[in-house]
Amino acid sequence: AHMGGPSAFGGVAVAKRNENVMLDISTVFQRNLLEAAVDNLGSDRLIFASDWPFFDQSTGVHNVTVLNISDEDKRKIFGENVAKIFKA
Repeated sequence: AHMGGPSAFGGVAVAKRNENVMLDISTVFQRNLLEAAVDNLGSDRLIFASDWPFFDQSTGVHNVTVLNISDEDKRKIFGENVAKIFKA
């Protein structure tokens, strides 16, 4: 599910209640929303860029790169999590 838009916090709440929901954060540009997603769901439930090539992803990449999370968390968000979905 896409996390962006006016109901971004609502997306976190839905994902928190439903373990099978993952959120795409590539179009979330507010740092507080990204931090809320990581804090509430952990990096295992976040994916990046399912909308590509419809949006320029450079700002989104930067926003995740500068978050105060581990390199392992960033690897999960940028590809490892979605790879698990495709293997399932």
